Amino acid sequence: GSWSQDALIRPNYFNPRVFGSTVAIAGSTAAVADVWKSNFYGSVFIYAYNESVATWALSQEIVTNDCDSRFGRSIAIGEGELAIGCDWDDSLAGAVYHFKLLDGEYVLKQKITASN
Repeated sequence: GSWSQDALIRPNYFNPRVFGSTVAIAGSTAAVADVWKSNFYGSVFIYAYNESVATWALSQEIVTNDCDSRFGRSIAIGEGELAIGCDWDDSLAGAVYHFKLLDGEYVLKQKITASN
């Protein structure tokens, strides 16, 4: 088989330096990171695919106030859950942010950090 481009998603903000640096897709939902947005703090954008018009639409931007560098460095998505990695948080350690899909939006359920 062969691959072909289905869509091109472009952010709607000025200077998307590394938009698309990390991407995860599950069904009709895509999570796309720009780990340098907001002075390297990072953001993850959630897009929903609308099959009737064959387009991806932004449904949510996820940010955190305690990730000091590259929120969105890693992403996993599936079954109404989302995990987002951060290089280092306020304690200068890496972290994983676990979100759950509730009423159409991802809501933070837990921040996971190393115990040592």
